[in-house]
Amino acid sequence: MAQGKADAGAISLEKFNLYRTELSNIEFRILFTDPQNIPLGAVLISPKVEANRQELIRNHMKEAPLSLIQEVGYVPNGDVPDYQYMISVVKRVTSLAAHLHDKPARIF
Repeated sequence: MAQGKADAGAISLEKFNLYRTELSNIEFRILFTDPQNIPLGAVLISPKVEANRQELIRNHMKEAPLSLIQEVGYVPNGDVPDYQYMISVVKRVTSLAAHLHDKPARIF
């Protein structure tokens, strides 16, 4: 949006506050804010990945240097977050995306 390449977008409040100064000269409206927190730090491995490879990935991530873990922002020993709310958001957005080329486009 800031570069004029998109007419609509979504961004976390944290990122919005980070880039607020770059967006100050852009005219836009906030259509919706969501109080839900987005789970951070989890790296999920598909159950389709072979068990030995899953374990290898877990071990490498646990043994990664602390500086890399902090830079990337994952939690090596954390519990798996509850993604049900995020899944519902993705389903809702997917249903809206099917109608983006309609005239007029309904985005609610």
